Amino acid sequence: MRILNTGDPCPFCGQPIRTTDPAALRLLAAVADIAGFPDPKKEAPDDGNEIHGPRGGASE
Repeated sequence: MRILNTGDPCPFCGQPIRTTDPAALRLLAAVADIAGFPDPKKEAPDDGNEIHGPRGGASE
């Protein structure tokens, strides 16, 4: 589980996290980990995801 910080993208909506409460940040990170959401900072356009794959994805 990655600990989230103020300004990190929210694992649920992608918006920057505004809270500075350490307990709320730990709870948000734990819920995202339990739900199986990926680490937003590890996601990249070339991560093998079908949408961003080498053939241009679903838009073709």
